[in-house]
Amino acid sequence: MLHTDYEYKYDNLRYNYNTLLVMQQRDKLYEEALSTLDALQSVVTREQGGEPQMQGLEQKELKALYAHRAVVLQRLGRHKEAEEFYKKFLTVSHVHSRDNYLIMPYLFDRRMYDEIIRMNTTREQFLISQRDSVNYHMVTIKRTLGEAYASKGDYRRSTHYYKQLSILCDSIKKREERNTALELAAIYDTTEKEALLQQQANELRERNILLISAICIMLLLCAGLALIVRYTLNIRRKNRAMARSINEEMNSKKRLSESRDTINALQQKIEQMKTAAECRQEDNMPDLQDHGTEDDEEKDNEPKRGYNTLEQIENRRIFDLMEGILSKQSPYLDPKFSRHDLCMLSGTNRTRLNVILMQCTGVSSTAYINNLRLEHAVELIREHPEYIISHIAEECGLPNASTFHRLFRERYDMTPNEYRNAIFEK
Repeated sequence: MLHTDYEYKYDNLRYNYNTLLVMQQRDKLYEEALSTLDALQSVVTREQGGEPQMQGLEQKELKALYAHRAVVLQRLGRHKEAEEFYKKFLTVSHVHSRDNYLIMPYLFDRRMYDEIIRMNTTREQFLISQRDSVNYHMVTIKRTLGEAYASKGDYRRSTHYYKQLSILCDSIKKREERNTALELAAIYDTTEKEALLQQQANELRERNILLISAICIMLLLCAGLALIVRYTLNIRRKNRAMARSINEEMNSKKRLSESRDTINALQQKIEQMKTAAECRQEDNMPDLQDHGTEDDEEKDNEPKRGYNTLEQIENRRIFDLMEGILSKQSPYLDPKFSRHDLCMLSGTNRTRLNVILMQCTGVSSTAYINNLRLEHAVELIREHPEYIISHIAEECGLPNASTFHRLFRERYDMTPNEYRNAIFEK
């Protein structure tokens, strides 16, 4: 609060310092109480800025400060200082006389019982004259007078005040109970009708809310159902289209494989015929011992053209041979089949294999092997719809079901179950 500026800053500080002061005196922490009094005095005498002014507040606070300092210094054994603040207290004792109770601990410590009796008797007579004698302030006065007379040894008057104190406490309690009962009865009378009206209004509101909620829920359910049906139909149409595409792809690949086998067979025959023709030509050619013509020299000196084309043709030939072996033997169904095995099968190194696969398929060796396994999984689903998906995953060389599902979805944009439902759906 000290480092903040707001409207009721000093009012809150005064309250907190006074509360802290009471607790420190109760715990007999008198040195700390003096520090709190210094802080409180700086707050009381400081400019309050925009905080609303309270008439007489400064004198009231200064009177309380004098009383507190007299009490604390007396209990610290600093009697002269305590007496000086007591004299200052007397100069403002006529202001807010109801706060005279703050000086009573000092007077009791100094055994000034007559002064205690004088102050409290004056205040008692004033309250009686104002017909305001049944309150907690009068309770404090009666108790203080009883203690003062008892300390003087005048037990008759002490007993008299304690009896009055007992009667006064009972009267206050009964009055509070009576007032509370009257207030509760008045509140009950006024609130009973309000409660009835409120209950009726609440019931009507609840019925309206339930009706509106039911209508909204029905509309949301209808809309949700329509969206679900539409989404399901779209998914089914998409799955059927994807299934047709997959089937066409598989049929095309099968026809391509058959054509490749026919072409390989024809190429083998052509190679055999070419070899036989070269043998016959060599037998009929004269023995030319390094006698070349100028044209031959010019051909030797010409740069070799079509090298890349020849290399691509050779790569394609190697790929066709490798794929033919893979389609017949299906070694990729072994989960341990890897890129190394593919290199051994094609008779090339890893670098050459990557070049061949990127040229002919556009994918890496791992993706190529997984594609072969997924194509085999598609064939199994088509031929054996009764197989469970985990068994198909094991059969195609992908025993990890989650990996199989992920690869299948990435490859065909649908799950294995969706593909099976699509191809066998009426």
